[in-house]
Amino acid sequence: MITREVNFETGESAVTHYERLAVGRYYSLAELHLETGRTHQIRVHMKYIGHPLPGDYLYHPDYRRIQRQPLHSFQLEFTHPITKEPMLFTAPVPEDFRIAF
Repeated sequence: MITREVNFETGESAVTHYERLAVGRYYSLAELHLETGRTHQIRVHMKYIGHPLPGDYLYHPDYRRIQRQPLHSFQLEFTHPITKEPMLFTAPVPEDFRIAF
């Protein structure tokens, strides 16, 4: 397995914006927006700031509350490359995420 890390001297630029939306009994719910798309970017950045994702088999294998990668894209929005029309897709939060929170 290859793990990634934040490295200000030799690493490529990667920018993640985050906001804590809610605090639960065990975890916080966060919204993240990425300016770049580096490999494992969310996982690496959250671990770097001291808030690793539980259930992340590579960066924080804590499976007490959730048994899989706790990443979910609630909303995806972009401009269609051919028609130039705005596209918006949403997906409900999975039940196991709600229970873990």
